[in-house]
Amino acid sequence: MALFAVTFGQKYNYEDHPILPGITGNNYITIEAENESEARLLAYQQLGSNWAFIYSLNGDFYDQIRKYDLVEYDPLEAKDPS
Repeated sequence: MALFAVTFGQKYNYEDHPILPGITGNNYITIEAENESEARLLAYQQLGSNWAFIYSLNGDFYDQIRKYDLVEYDPLEAKDPS
């Protein structure tokens, strides 16, 4: 199994995500899958078409995390405290 990062479009900086409350365009989630095709299928099953790209979690993606200040989505942090 391999880990893949699913990113979200910048529109979620301005619009609510229909499935993951509090997610922004600077967030990503991880999916464990056998390969990229399976990761895409799992992302679609869980999120519909409400995601942007899938990346293999490797050195290149970690470079993007640093360059674009990406943060792994934590649903506990995203909940509204009120």
